Amino acid sequence: IPSWAYQSILLIATTREMQTSVDKDYVFGILGLAKKFFPRDKRHLLQINAGDSTADVFSWSCKFLVSYGYLHFLSMVKDVSKKTTPNLPSWVVD
Repeated sequence: IPSWAYQSILLIATTREMQTSVDKDYVFGILGLAKKFFPRDKRHLLQINAGDSTADVFSWSCKFLVSYGYLHFLSMVKDVSKKTTPNLPSWVVD
């Protein structure tokens, strides 16, 4: 795993219990912080649409992690009956 991706994943893991009033804002905050770890030629990977639904933002985040072979986040997935974000795939963390 590239160091810039590892640093970003570490950032997610260490801040995952933080809360925001709008759930998807957590992801936007992490992306803003993660940009400092990313090489300039990789920063385009962090582009996400602010108008996307929370479910879309969470799904994008998990797909991003999977694309770099980081599957540990799957251990954080809640029982489907305990998820608070509607329309999430069962394997996406909310």
